[in-house]
Amino acid sequence: MLQVRHVRAEERHGDHVGGVLDQHAGVAMVGMVVIGPWSHDNIRIPLADEPGDEPAQPRSQPDVHKTFHHDLSGELRAAGLAVNVDQVIAMKVQDVSPSYLKGLHDQGIEPTAENVIAMRVQDVTPEYVREIRALGLNPSAMELIAMRVQDVTPEYIKALQAAGYKLSVNDIIGAKVQDVTPEFIERAQKHGFKDLTLQKLIQLRQLGILDSKSDL
Repeated sequence: MLQVRHVRAEERHGDHVGGVLDQHAGVAMVGMVVIGPWSHDNIRIPLADEPGDEPAQPRSQPDVHKTFHHDLSGELRAAGLAVNVDQVIAMKVQDVSPSYLKGLHDQGIEPTAENVIAMRVQDVTPEYVREIRALGLNPSAMELIAMRVQDVTPEYIKALQAAGYKLSVNDIIGAKVQDVTPEFIERAQKHGFKDLTLQKLIQLRQLGILDSKSDL
Protein backbone atom coordinates (compact mmCIF):
# COMPACT_ATOMS: atom_id res chain seq x y z
CA MET A 1 0.00 0.00 0.00
CA LEU A 2 1.42 3.33 -1.07
CA GLN A 3 0.97 6.52 0.88
CA VAL A 4 1.74 10.01 -0.39
CA ARG A 5 2.71 12.35 2.36
CA HIS A 6 3.61 16.04 2.29
CA VAL A 7 6.53 16.47 4.65
CA ARG A 8 6.85 19.72 6.47
CA ALA A 9 10.00 20.97 8.00
CA GLU A 10 9.99 20.24 11.65
CA GLU A 11 12.69 20.75 14.09
CA ARG A 12 14.34 17.57 15.14
CA HIS A 13 16.95 17.39 17.87
CA GLY A 14 19.41 14.59 17.79
CA ASP A 15 17.31 12.71 15.23
CA HIS A 16 19.11 11.75 12.02
CA VAL A 17 15.90 11.02 10.20
CA GLY A 18 14.47 14.37 11.19
CA GLY A 19 17.57 15.98 9.84
CA VAL A 20 17.14 14.35 6.47
CA LEU A 21 13.54 15.46 6.30
CA ASP A 22 14.50 18.97 7.30
CA GLN A 23 16.82 19.14 4.32
CA HIS A 24 13.90 18.31 1.93
CA ALA A 25 11.13 20.40 3.44
CA GLY A 26 8.17 20.99 1.14
CA VAL A 27 9.03 18.10 -1.18
CA ALA A 28 6.35 15.44 -1.84
CA MET A 29 7.74 12.10 -0.73
CA VAL A 30 6.43 8.69 -1.62
CA GLY A 31 6.53 6.38 1.30
CA MET A 32 5.83 2.63 1.53
CA VAL A 33 4.11 0.91 4.36
CA VAL A 34 5.85 -2.44 4.92
CA ILE A 35 3.63 -5.25 6.16
CA GLY A 36 5.23 -7.80 8.41
CA PRO A 37 5.59 -11.52 7.62
CA TRP A 38 2.36 -13.54 7.21
CA SER A 39 1.61 -16.53 9.33
CA HIS A 40 1.21 -19.99 7.79
CA ASP A 41 -2.53 -19.65 8.16
CA ASN A 42 -2.71 -16.82 5.64
CA ILE A 43 -4.34 -17.73 2.35
CA ARG A 44 -2.44 -16.85 -0.78
CA ILE A 45 -4.18 -16.53 -4.16
CA PRO A 46 -1.96 -18.21 -6.76
CA LEU A 47 -1.06 -16.17 -9.79
CA ALA A 48 -1.33 -17.60 -13.27
CA ASP A 49 1.84 -18.79 -15.02
CA GLU A 50 4.04 -18.50 -11.97
CA PRO A 51 7.57 -19.79 -12.46
CA GLY A 52 7.80 -23.46 -11.76
CA ASP A 53 4.10 -24.09 -12.35
CA GLU A 54 3.25 -26.69 -14.94
CA PRO A 55 -0.03 -26.50 -16.90
CA ALA A 56 -2.65 -28.95 -15.66
CA GLN A 57 -2.91 -31.96 -17.90
CA PRO A 58 -6.42 -33.38 -18.55
CA ARG A 59 -6.92 -36.85 -17.22
CA SER A 60 -7.33 -39.46 -19.87
CA GLN A 61 -10.76 -41.03 -19.85
CA PRO A 62 -11.40 -44.66 -20.77
CA ASP A 63 -13.14 -45.25 -24.06
CA VAL A 64 -16.45 -46.37 -22.57
CA HIS A 65 -17.97 -46.96 -26.00
CA LYS A 66 -15.10 -49.25 -27.00
CA THR A 67 -15.11 -51.11 -23.69
CA PHE A 68 -18.88 -51.56 -23.79
CA HIS A 69 -18.74 -52.82 -27.38
CA HIS A 70 -15.90 -55.22 -26.62
CA ASP A 71 -17.52 -56.77 -23.53
CA LEU A 72 -21.02 -57.31 -24.89
CA SER A 73 -20.05 -58.20 -28.43
CA GLY A 74 -17.64 -60.80 -27.05
CA GLU A 75 -20.47 -62.43 -25.14
CA LEU A 76 -22.79 -62.30 -28.15
CA ARG A 77 -20.18 -63.78 -30.47
CA ALA A 78 -19.56 -66.51 -27.93
CA ALA A 79 -23.29 -67.24 -28.19
CA GLY A 80 -22.88 -67.64 -31.95
CA LEU A 81 -24.04 -64.25 -33.24
CA ALA A 82 -21.88 -61.92 -35.35
CA VAL A 83 -22.69 -58.27 -34.65
CA ASN A 84 -21.45 -54.77 -35.38
CA VAL A 85 -21.31 -51.89 -32.93
CA ASP A 86 -24.73 -50.44 -33.87
CA GLN A 87 -26.36 -53.83 -33.40
CA VAL A 88 -24.62 -54.28 -30.05
CA ILE A 89 -26.02 -50.95 -28.87
CA ALA A 90 -29.53 -51.85 -30.08
CA MET A 91 -29.30 -55.23 -28.36
CA LYS A 92 -28.20 -53.60 -25.12
CA VAL A 93 -31.11 -51.18 -25.29
CA GLN A 94 -33.55 -54.07 -25.86
CA ASP A 95 -31.91 -56.22 -23.18
CA VAL A 96 -30.76 -58.96 -25.55
CA SER A 97 -28.51 -61.18 -23.46
CA PRO A 98 -26.42 -64.26 -24.25
CA SER A 99 -28.84 -66.32 -22.15
CA TYR A 100 -31.74 -65.06 -24.30
CA LEU A 101 -29.89 -66.13 -27.45
CA LYS A 102 -29.08 -69.50 -25.95
CA GLY A 103 -32.74 -70.03 -25.12
CA LEU A 104 -33.67 -69.37 -28.75
CA HIS A 105 -30.91 -71.66 -30.00
CA ASP A 106 -32.15 -74.41 -27.71
CA GLN A 107 -35.51 -74.15 -29.51
CA GLY A 108 -33.83 -74.45 -32.91
CA ILE A 109 -34.01 -70.74 -33.75
CA GLU A 110 -30.88 -69.24 -35.32
CA PRO A 111 -31.84 -65.59 -35.88
CA THR A 112 -29.75 -62.92 -37.54
CA ALA A 113 -28.70 -59.88 -35.53
CA GLU A 114 -31.57 -57.83 -36.98
CA ASN A 115 -34.09 -60.58 -36.33
CA VAL A 116 -33.06 -61.10 -32.74
CA ILE A 117 -33.56 -57.40 -32.00
CA ALA A 118 -37.05 -57.51 -33.53
CA MET A 119 -37.83 -60.71 -31.65
CA ARG A 120 -36.87 -59.07 -28.37
CA VAL A 121 -38.93 -55.98 -29.17
CA GLN A 122 -41.97 -58.16 -29.91
CA ASP A 123 -41.39 -60.31 -26.82
CA VAL A 124 -40.70 -63.52 -28.68
CA THR A 125 -39.37 -65.51 -25.75
CA PRO A 126 -37.90 -69.03 -25.73
CA GLU A 127 -40.98 -70.08 -23.75
CA TYR A 128 -43.28 -68.75 -26.47
CA VAL A 129 -41.32 -70.61 -29.14
CA ARG A 130 -41.47 -73.82 -27.12
CA GLU A 131 -45.26 -73.57 -26.70
CA ILE A 132 -45.79 -72.94 -30.42
CA ARG A 133 -43.56 -75.86 -31.37
CA ALA A 134 -45.44 -78.10 -28.96
CA LEU A 135 -48.53 -77.52 -31.15
CA GLY A 136 -46.82 -79.08 -34.15
CA LEU A 137 -45.69 -75.87 -35.81
CA ASN A 138 -42.17 -74.93 -36.84
CA PRO A 139 -42.17 -71.16 -37.48
CA SER A 140 -39.08 -69.27 -38.61
CA ALA A 141 -37.73 -66.24 -36.80
CA MET A 142 -39.64 -63.90 -39.15
CA GLU A 143 -42.85 -65.89 -38.73
CA LEU A 144 -42.51 -65.78 -34.96
CA ILE A 145 -42.18 -62.00 -35.13
CA ALA A 146 -45.29 -61.77 -37.33
CA MET A 147 -47.22 -64.03 -34.96
CA ARG A 148 -46.34 -61.82 -32.01
CA VAL A 149 -47.21 -58.66 -33.92
CA GLN A 150 -50.69 -60.10 -34.64
CA ASP A 151 -51.04 -61.37 -31.07
CA VAL A 152 -51.23 -65.02 -32.08
CA THR A 153 -51.18 -66.94 -28.82
CA PRO A 154 -50.83 -70.68 -28.18
CA GLU A 155 -54.41 -70.59 -26.87
CA TYR A 156 -55.68 -69.14 -30.17
CA ILE A 157 -53.95 -71.90 -32.14
CA LYS A 158 -55.32 -74.57 -29.81
CA ALA A 159 -58.85 -73.23 -30.30
CA LEU A 160 -58.50 -73.34 -34.10
CA GLN A 161 -57.17 -76.87 -33.91
CA ALA A 162 -60.01 -77.88 -31.60
CA ALA A 163 -62.46 -76.53 -34.21
CA GLY A 164 -60.92 -78.91 -36.74
CA TYR A 165 -58.51 -76.55 -38.47
CA LYS A 166 -54.95 -77.78 -38.87
CA LEU A 167 -53.43 -74.68 -40.34
CA SER A 168 -49.96 -73.60 -41.39
CA VAL A 169 -48.21 -70.73 -39.69
CA ASN A 170 -49.10 -68.36 -42.54
CA ASP A 171 -52.75 -69.44 -42.46
CA ILE A 172 -52.91 -68.88 -38.71
CA ILE A 173 -51.47 -65.38 -39.10
CA GLY A 174 -53.95 -64.67 -41.91
CA ALA A 175 -56.87 -65.91 -39.80
CA LYS A 176 -55.84 -63.66 -36.92
CA VAL A 177 -55.44 -60.65 -39.21
CA GLN A 178 -58.99 -61.22 -40.52
CA ASP A 179 -60.32 -61.72 -37.00
CA VAL A 180 -61.42 -65.29 -37.64
CA THR A 181 -61.91 -66.32 -34.06
CA PRO A 182 -63.04 -69.63 -32.56
CA GLU A 183 -66.29 -67.87 -31.62
CA PHE A 184 -66.84 -66.83 -35.25
CA ILE A 185 -66.22 -70.40 -36.43
CA GLU A 186 -68.76 -71.68 -33.90
CA ARG A 187 -71.31 -69.13 -35.09
CA ALA A 188 -70.82 -70.23 -38.69
CA GLN A 189 -71.32 -73.85 -37.73
CA LYS A 190 -74.55 -72.98 -35.91
CA HIS A 191 -75.80 -71.53 -39.18
CA GLY A 192 -75.07 -74.80 -40.91
CA PHE A 193 -71.79 -73.69 -42.44
CA LYS A 194 -69.70 -76.67 -41.57
CA ASP A 195 -66.44 -77.92 -42.96
CA LEU A 196 -65.67 -74.53 -44.42
CA THR A 197 -62.17 -73.78 -45.58
CA LEU A 198 -60.25 -70.96 -44.00
CA GLN A 199 -60.72 -68.89 -47.14
CA LYS A 200 -64.50 -69.27 -46.92
CA LEU A 201 -64.45 -68.26 -43.27
CA ILE A 202 -62.39 -65.20 -44.17
CA GLN A 203 -64.90 -64.26 -46.90
CA LEU A 204 -67.79 -64.58 -44.45
CA ARG A 205 -65.89 -62.39 -42.01
CA GLN A 206 -65.01 -59.74 -44.57
CA LEU A 207 -68.59 -59.51 -45.85
CA GLY A 208 -70.02 -59.35 -42.33
CA ILE A 209 -72.58 -62.03 -43.24
CA LEU A 210 -72.61 -63.47 -39.73
CA ASP A 211 -72.44 -60.19 -37.85
CA SER A 212 -75.16 -59.73 -35.24
CA LYS A 213 -77.11 -57.29 -37.44
CA SER A 214 -76.83 -59.47 -40.48
CA ASP A 215 -77.46 -62.89 -38.97
CA LEU A 216 -79.29 -65.17 -41.38
